[in-house]
This record gives sequence, C-alpha cells and structure tokens, in this order.
Amino acid sequence: MPFIHNKDNSRGKIRLLKVGLTGLSSLLIKLLSMGIGLFLIPLTANYLGTERFGLWLILNTFLNWIGMADFGLANSLKNALAAADGEQEQEKAKIAVSSVFWMTIGIAFLLGIVFSVAYPTISWSKVFNVTSPLAKSEANIAVIFISILFLVRLVLSIPSHIYYAYQEGYLYNIWDVISNIISISSILIAISWKANLPVLIIAGFGTPLIGNIFSALHIFVWKRSWLMPKITYFRWNQAYSLLKIGFHFWLAQISAILLLQTDLILVAQIFGAVDVAKYGVTLKLFGLISLVQMSFLLPLWAAYTEAIARQDFQWVVKTFKYSLWISMIWVVAASGFLVIFGQEIIKILTNQEIVPDINLLLAMSLTTVIIGFAQSLTMLLNGLGEVKIQALLGLPSGIVNLILSIILGHWLGLAGISIGTSVTIALTLLIYVSSIIKRIKNFNSLSKHEKFS
Repeated sequence: MPFIHNKDNSRGKIRLLKVGLTGLSSLLIKLLSMGIGLFLIPLTANYLGTERFGLWLILNTFLNWIGMADFGLANSLKNALAAADGEQEQEKAKIAVSSVFWMTIGIAFLLGIVFSVAYPTISWSKVFNVTSPLAKSEANIAVIFISILFLVRLVLSIPSHIYYAYQEGYLYNIWDVISNIISISSILIAISWKANLPVLIIAGFGTPLIGNIFSALHIFVWKRSWLMPKITYFRWNQAYSLLKIGFHFWLAQISAILLLQTDLILVAQIFGAVDVAKYGVTLKLFGLISLVQMSFLLPLWAAYTEAIARQDFQWVVKTFKYSLWISMIWVVAASGFLVIFGQEIIKILTNQEIVPDINLLLAMSLTTVIIGFAQSLTMLLNGLGEVKIQALLGLPSGIVNLILSIILGHWLGLAGISIGTSVTIALTLLIYVSSIIKRIKNFNSLSKHEKFS
C-alpha cells in the first residue's frame, strides 16, 4: 500500500493529543510510584538493615535488564506496528505480533536453561559483596526468585509495547496503577508478617504481574483481538527480519545498561554494601527527574515512526525541537533543586548514614542533565529506526564507562562513578547530534519539495 500523505494538521493534532494523554497519565503514575518509592525507602531500609537493603536495590536493578533479554524484539515490534498503523496494514501487524511473541517464548525457555546450569557454579554472596550471615543465606534464594520473575515479565512485557506502538500508552497506564497498588499492599503485608528478603521480593516485584496479565487480556481479548498471538501467523522470515532490526536495539540497550545500570554493582565492589545504599538512594532521587521527562518523551517514539510512514516530516522536526527545549528546561531546573535540597530530603527519608555529600549530588546533577539531553535525541533516532549508530557505539561506550568509572571512583570516591558515566555519554552525544542534524536538514528539504509539488 502506498504511503498516506497528511494533507492537513488533523493527524498531527491527534498524535499530540495521544502523546499528551499518555504523558500526563504516565506522569501521574510516576508521581504515584515516586510516592510509593519514597514511602518504601525508609520502610524497607529500616526493616532490612543497610546491607540487605543494598542487596534489595541491586536485585531490583536486575529487573531493569529485561529489555535486553529479548534481543531487541519488543522494540523492533514497536516500530513495525507503528509503521503498519501509519500504512493501515493490519495483516503486517498480526504477523509481527505473533512472530515476536513466539520468539520471545523460545528465548525465555533458553535463558531458563542457561540460568539453571550457571546458578550452582556462582558464589552469589561474593557477587553482591555481602558479609553478614543473614544476607549471605538470603542471597542465593533471592537470586532464584528474581530470575523466575525476570523470565515471566520478559514475556508479559510485550503488551506494553503494543499499547505504545498504537500511541495508547494511557490505556496501559491503567494497568500500571493496579500493579503499583498490588505491589505496595503486598510489601506492607510481607513486612507485617516479618517476611525474609526472598518473600519480600515476591511481594514487591512478583505480585505486579497480576496487572501485566490483565493488560495482556485487555489488548488481546477486548481492545485488539485480531492481534492475539497465533502460531498460524508466525513467519520465520518476519521473525528473522525483526530479530535483525532488534539486534541493533539490543546492542543499544546493552550500552544503556552498561552506562546507567552498573553503577550500583561497581559501588558494591569498590566501596561495599553500605555505600551501595547511599549511592542507590541518591540515584533513585535523581532518577525521578528522568522518569518525569520520559513520561512525555517515550510516547513520541511511536508517534515519530507513524508520522514518517505518512511522510509528515514537518511535524517530526517541529515536535522534536519543542521536546528538546522543554526537556532541558525541566532537567536543569530539577537537578539544581536537588543539589540544593537533596541532602535534607534524603535525611528525612532515611538516616544520617545514607546522606550523600555535596560532591555526589553535583556529580549526579551533571549526569542527569547530560542523560536528559541524550534521551530526547534517542527517542527521535528510535522513531527513525536509526539504531545502527547506537549499536555501533554501544559496546565501546559501555566499556569506556566501566573503565572511567572504576578509575574515577578510586580517585574521587562515589562521585567519580557518576562522573565516569557523564563523560562517556557526552562523548557519544557528539556523534548523535551530527546524525540528527543531517536528518533534520533532509526532512526540511523533503517538506519544501512536498509544499511546492
């Protein structure tokens, strides 16, 4: 089917409306999550103790690696569905969803086998650098529980990408609210029963799967039943094509994880579990800034892809520029606020032992601003389907980050870990900016040609 040209602004307004709805609902949910997180920090920190609380934070970080485990299939599915929506091709969408779903099932099965073989050979107490007898005894079983949850959530993450591909993230957010409510209720019950760390993990990270299950039922049974994964719609060629594209997303995700999700492990190895709690709480506090920003940036990914499928290049350029300016105003202002008041906020939430010094706050602020700029650029690159550049830079930048963070960590202390990340991201941004400037010039040229043709 030929591309559908956008002859008026109605489609662009609909996109912005959907982005706004998804962004606003996501922000409200993030605020809810923030409130829950701020409530749970002193609760879990006091209940578990400093060392086991650090272990809790690290295991929670592992669940953020789910996006890496599917080799980028879910992200390539998002682009495929958004493009199919722009071209009004339901058959392509059916094949894409079924191909990704059954491939993900196979990946989860293989990962389960690999973990079963590797688990007995690893000393998990040494990996997490815990020393107390209680933390050592709980580490092994906690890893098993986290791994099972990881594999189940891997498969159940597919519906969320479908919602966002159709620019209906605001519907998925309803189920996210339910998941948050179930999670905090379960944690409170577990603590009241004086549960150990593994049970607390099931309560906090396992029970939200109920919301994920209902979101899958909603999209596949009620909202878009024609997308229900069926083995008859599985196509090897489509699966291979999506996996090939997804592989570039996967390499980019490895870069993001090496850049943003390894700090706590480095802190554990260099400084110990006590400093993990200090760094982890500070990281969570500054992470709230990115959560707010990404509430509105993430819906733009599919919107960019769908707009390009309709050759609405002018909308893409204009929206990108606005998103970049608004993002930077927010990130800079919020980071400055936390530099000034961060110590007092953390002191209220936790205890004196976990309060960071000003150097760590300044380092986190710098890193947050650079990440905020990078996220605006990355959403456009993802929407364009240009992930090769991210894939090529992924592993080298991740390795550079690890080396810099280790060197600067030994030299500057905890602040050095964060500075290593900011320097690495700043270097990669130079290439991202160059690529985006070229594409914007090309879009402007195409828009002028369309106007006068």
